[in-house]
Amino acid sequence: MSNEEELFADGLGPDGIFLRAADRRRFDFVLRAVRDEGASLALSSTNDEVLDHYGRLVIKKLRLIPDLQVEVFLPANTEALLDRFNEILAGLSLTDARNAASSPAPRRVMIAHDGKAISARDLQLIARLIQDFPGANTSLVMLLDRAGSNLHEKTLENFGQRMLRWPVDPPTRAEGDTLIKVSRALGFEVEVKKLLSATGFTAEAA
Repeated sequence: MSNEEELFADGLGPDGIFLRAADRRRFDFVLRAVRDEGASLALSSTNDEVLDHYGRLVIKKLRLIPDLQVEVFLPANTEALLDRFNEILAGLSLTDARNAASSPAPRRVMIAHDGKAISARDLQLIARLIQDFPGANTSLVMLLDRAGSNLHEKTLENFGQRMLRWPVDPPTRAEGDTLIKVSRALGFEVEVKKLLSATGFTAEAA
């Protein structure tokens, strides 16, 4: 197996199927940042199946982290959003709400499966609440398709450095062909071909 193929092999395992070695490294990085530093994440792709696949991998991994509360973020309106944050802040002193180091609040991640369903106004409000009250120990993970990325590109800047960006591209011809070759050797060919087919990739005839 060549060095390149060995890198692709690292992306096939218990954490799921990764389309390229760089994606596996980025996955590990963003999960550590969300877990250890309370970072937020905007996961985006122009390919809906790629977005869904990587979104499932991220959310599955988050749910396995001990002492991390994961909840689906579905505010119907601005008032519902404020009510939820008030619930999160309830019981915290103002000092604790503004100081993550002293706050007793549990770590929490709010998952927005469809970023474009959040209005730009509400996303600005979320950014301000997360920035102003770090002691709430709350971060946001958003899945953004092409429309969501276009809608929120500017607004995401309001999160500052605490918002990580992870744009994922669909596989190139070379990446897909190499992944199929490696998966065949490792026993993941059926799963890999199913994923690649869903993304629109067509394998070359043998």
